[in-house]
Amino acid sequence: CGSSGRAQRGENLCTEANMIIGVWRGGIRQDNGERDLIEWCKTANRRDGFAFTNGCFSVITPSHVSLLHEAFYKFTKKIIVALNTDESIVRLKGERSVIGDGYRACMLSALHMVEFAVVYDQDEPHELLQLLKPSILFKGGTTDEIIGREIVDEYGGKVVKMPVYPGPSSTEILRKNTPVD
Repeated sequence: CGSSGRAQRGENLCTEANMIIGVWRGGIRQDNGERDLIEWCKTANRRDGFAFTNGCFSVITPSHVSLLHEAFYKFTKKIIVALNTDESIVRLKGERSVIGDGYRACMLSALHMVEFAVVYDQDEPHELLQLLKPSILFKGGTTDEIIGREIVDEYGGKVVKMPVYPGPSSTEILRKNTPVD
């Protein structure tokens, strides 16, 4: 996972804006992660595709695990989770992340449902969706808007709104110090 829990910027293959900061697989940061991720996506898209979701994942909750579990068994055994950097969380929510993006990516990528965890430094995943072209974009939570829908619709992918799963959200846990039993 790395000693600091912070993703370090590496070689940028995607955009001049340094979109992808790091790639984890099986709980381990990948040295050639961007290149491997892009090749894996191309191969998966030639076969049966893959699913994609994104978010802050400030604290990984049982609701997150339920979301990934259902998508894994309902859609595909190939899921990529894209996580906002600590800096983009501040831009989006006005508060800092308690758990560093490297640690969050490490934990998510260690789940058997997740093929790759990708840390990206943009507020919205548009460029990442255009680059990777997932066959399914899925989102959970209480929001009705699925950011990136128009991109996935444009190339013929599927967009799925998942149900709300029981339990406190990351935001509730952090703001209210809600105990997690």
